[in-house]
Amino acid sequence: MNLKILTTIEKRVLAESGDTDALTLQHLAKDGNNYVRRAALESLKRIDFRQKLPDDWRQLNEQDCIDKLNSNITDCKILEILKHSRSFRIRQAVACHENTPDSIIALLANDEDWDVRQAVSDRHLPQEWRNLDEDERIQRLKTENAPCYILKILSCSENWVIRQHVANNAGANRELLKKLAKDKDDDVSTSARERLLNLCLPEDWRQLGDTERIRRLKSQNIVTGEVLAALATSINWKIRQAVARHEGTPPSLIKKLARDTDSDVRQAVIDRCLPSEWRYLDDNQRSTKLSKEVATPEVLDVLAGSSNWRVRQAVARHEGTPSLLIKKLARDNDSDVRQAVIDRNLPSEWRYLDDNERSTKLSKDSATLEVLDVLSGSSNWRVRQAVASNSKASDKLLKELARDSDSDVASAAREALLLRRLPSEWQSLDTSQKINRINNGKATEYVLEALALSTTQDIRKAVASSLATPVELLRTLSEDEDNEVKKIAKESMIRKLLPKEWMNLDDLEIIERLQQQPASQEVLQALAMSKLLYLRDAVASNVNATIPILLAMKEDSTTPARIQNLLRKTWAAPSQLIA
Repeated sequence: MNLKILTTIEKRVLAESGDTDALTLQHLAKDGNNYVRRAALESLKRIDFRQKLPDDWRQLNEQDCIDKLNSNITDCKILEILKHSRSFRIRQAVACHENTPDSIIALLANDEDWDVRQAVSDRHLPQEWRNLDEDERIQRLKTENAPCYILKILSCSENWVIRQHVANNAGANRELLKKLAKDKDDDVSTSARERLLNLCLPEDWRQLGDTERIRRLKSQNIVTGEVLAALATSINWKIRQAVARHEGTPPSLIKKLARDTDSDVRQAVIDRCLPSEWRYLDDNQRSTKLSKEVATPEVLDVLAGSSNWRVRQAVARHEGTPSLLIKKLARDNDSDVRQAVIDRNLPSEWRYLDDNERSTKLSKDSATLEVLDVLSGSSNWRVRQAVASNSKASDKLLKELARDSDSDVASAAREALLLRRLPSEWQSLDTSQKINRINNGKATEYVLEALALSTTQDIRKAVASSLATPVELLRTLSEDEDNEVKKIAKESMIRKLLPKEWMNLDDLEIIERLQQQPASQEVLQALAMSKLLYLRDAVASNVNATIPILLAMKEDSTTPARIQNLLRKTWAAPSQLIA
């Protein structure tokens, strides 16, 4: 066979084939590709491996080989050869064989395949367990108490489900459970820890569920140290929390729970300084109680260290909180807690409202200047926006909010300042009513100047399109941040240059007049500056249009065509070209 004409993939397939002869494999073992070389060497080993077997073994397939190993006593020399088989199932059968020497077992105990390693471990099991598959072993562990020596063997299984059922089996002793409590699998370690906990508890505690245990810790003042120590190892943080809160928990156990991985358990250790009427409340209940009842400085001091920001916020709002504690909370890492310190300057009817309630109240009710001043410093932009929209906000406060970092707050403040500049009959109008009055010519120059500062785009557009708007104001609006306002303002400036009889015409009427009758140079020069393409085309079509007027227009794709058309029309009257 000419190997040179084969691709790398074809050579690799040939090297891995069980039918390739030894000579071809020897050539492939020298190939330049690592994968081809490795496959060829493995196949050569397999050939050497089979050649060492007796004739009655050499021709057997994998399953036949396994069946033969399981059915009769096998010569150790054959086991010595088969331990190198590429088939993990054959190596597994060798590991299970009763005649396999210890030297081979020691080698297979470190096999790369976990089924082979498990087979080595299973050699120590009684025959009735050895022949069970994994599902059968799990089922048997569920239904019967297994001897500890069997559980010890099965605890080394690489199947975590088997190890978990070993931990749950009633035959597991403390030594085995302590080992499984450190298992790398969370489910296994959890089951082992729960079993260890139950073994340490008296019968009356052992039968209780977690909820009943917590309820009993809360209601029973006298609990033995052994029970508390056992329950402190529970995987349920709520049980560990209840232990941390219990009056009878010894200092050594409290010290351990103070380093617990769960913040609520650590908080429970701190809560031991609280009276019983505060100790067993959850965070929501504590916040509510602080908002309604008197609390001693000692209670407030403990709660100020709570891991829950809502509790610290309630302490910051409480009337009885000492000034030193207030200074500490003013530097809290939570913005809501710091805001609560600021909120202490609010009357009680405002202090305990959340941000949504404050915004709603500001939109419906008037507020004192002092309340508005405090709320203008809120970290919530909606509250600041509601302050800006409140009718009682001072001009000074509105000017400050007009520079707010939030665009919605700044817009609301600017709009409120604008509203105060308007005459009283304009202040109660909504946006559409204001626009209607502008369009109907009922706005004075003073009103137009005020409304030109509006944050509402449609109002500025109406001002820009009004014939009553002064040219200077139109120049200002022609630089507006909104492109639509800018465009309308520029067109209105052009209309201001038109004679009175043209000024009140709409675009269609202007086009119609340009197409039907001669227009003065004043009109054409003004309309030539329009940004509207259709108006410029109408100017170019007028009989009085000249080359200088066309050249003064904004250049676009139709500019050459306009000039050519004008040249054709005026060829008979060249004097018009330069008029």
